[in-house]
Amino acid sequence: MGSGFRATCLTLRNCNLKDLPALEPCKHPCQCRFFNCHNGTDASRSDNTEHARGPTGNALQNLVTKDRKPVLVVGSGILRQCNFGPFADWTTLLHEVAHRLRVPFNALLAREHPTLYWESMLVAVAARVNQAPHKQEPRCLEAVREVVKSASERTSCGRLGSLLRSENLKSIVSLNFTACPLSACTPKEAKGEKILSVDADGKTIWLPHGHYSHPSSIRMGARHYAKLAASLENSRREYQKRRRLNERCSEMDQFICHILESPLIFAGCGLRHPEWTLWWLLATKARNEARHETCKSLYLTADDVPAEQRAALEGLNCSVVSFPSYDALWVTLIEFGGKQGQVPFDCDAVHGRCRAVPGTQRHVP
Repeated sequence: MGSGFRATCLTLRNCNLKDLPALEPCKHPCQCRFFNCHNGTDASRSDNTEHARGPTGNALQNLVTKDRKPVLVVGSGILRQCNFGPFADWTTLLHEVAHRLRVPFNALLAREHPTLYWESMLVAVAARVNQAPHKQEPRCLEAVREVVKSASERTSCGRLGSLLRSENLKSIVSLNFTACPLSACTPKEAKGEKILSVDADGKTIWLPHGHYSHPSSIRMGARHYAKLAASLENSRREYQKRRRLNERCSEMDQFICHILESPLIFAGCGLRHPEWTLWWLLATKARNEARHETCKSLYLTADDVPAEQRAALEGLNCSVVSFPSYDALWVTLIEFGGKQGQVPFDCDAVHGRCRAVPGTQRHVP
């Protein structure tokens, strides 16, 4: 690898988080006015109105019809909007796990290719005790469980929990290893590669990456992602077979039914290149819809989206909608999930911009 890829490896017993090299500050910290703290961002300020409303009206409301409701897909961004602590992203989670396992930490690899860094951690742990990596993996997954469990027990839902009672959402997919902050419930243990799920307040929360209460279900590395993709492909084939025969989806295939038959709303997800199982889902969904007139999925963000990522999303029938802040994004989703019928920001799926709607700003207690 070239010199630009080299990063300092740290022995974490003598390391503090602030000493990590090349870590960029988070653009959307949990310290925000809408969630009991302050970072100087206020979605009710007039400068949010600089984003012009487009001709398509509200893109979120357009996803909901009498016969169709979207599925909300949330990542670690939702954890930053609650009191989840410092482990609300891949890098800091892997940092703490590496510390517990006493292996060197590569900040650059953990940040840019977390699934590959997990594999390198397994190799390091296994080599130290002269065992095969798969025999040491349960121990490593137990370290993940301990970290996530300790943070989950301190997490409060706030108004984010109202998304579970939304009449505008079909179900929710959490890419985290916990259903928090949406629900404190834990899933029943599932056999094989079945997707775990939690039923709370009449809404299903799917957990394709597993749950900390069942460490063997946690999918962290490249090998785990490959097995997940293979399992999803098997479910897709079964889904297509049942669809041709006009049969209902089996319990095993309910997750793929929800994904392929509903528009998706991505929020708090980076959708970077390491998330290739998500890109597989988007590509499969786009192929499935190619011959039909469908409603685009939406990728909600307050970050700058690189041109190549934006082009890839658009090519897979997913529009990028930019918000002036992450505060505005989550308040909009909460209001969209409620029964008020109006959200505080008009989202334009054509121009990918949002503007504040006068009189609809609300603070989240």
